[in-house]
Amino acid sequence: RFIDNSFLHGIKFICSPIENAELKDNSFSLVTIAFGFRNFTDHKKALSRIFNALSPGGRLVIMEFTTPKNQYLKAIFEKYTHKIIPNLGKYIANDYDSYKYLAESISSYFEPSEVSEMFEKVGFIKTRYEKLPGDIVTIHIGYKC
Repeated sequence: RFIDNSFLHGIKFICSPIENAELKDNSFSLVTIAFGFRNFTDHKKALSRIFNALSPGGRLVIMEFTTPKNQYLKAIFEKYTHKIIPNLGKYIANDYDSYKYLAESISSYFEPSEVSEMFEKVGFIKTRYEKLPGDIVTIHIGYKC
C-alpha cells in the first residue's frame, strides 16, 4: 500500500539478482542488504556491481547473521539453528529444507573480517563492521570515495 499510495516517492525498489541487475553507474547513494548477502552466488561480482552503482560518497550497509565466537553461545545458537529452526519450519510452514538451508548458510558464511576484505578489494573505503549483542548479527559498512 505504501508504494501504491506514493508514500515512498522517489525510492526505487528492485527485485533482481544483483549480479544481473541493470543498474546505472553512480546512481545510488545507499544500498542496504538485510540477511541476503550470504545467499549471493558470486559475492565479488555482487560487490563490484553495487560499488559501480553507488555514487561517490555512497554507502553500502549489510546486515547478516554470524555465528557467535563465545563457545557457550555458539553451542546454543548452533543447536537452535540446526535443530529447532528447521523443525519449526517443517511444522509451521511445511518447509523443513528451506529452514535447514538457512542454518547451513549461516554456518558456512564468511567471518566478518573476510567480508571487510571483500569490500576493500572492490574499492570500498572506511570499511568497518559491528557485531550486535550476542554476536549473531553483524553490520558491515563501506563507502565509495
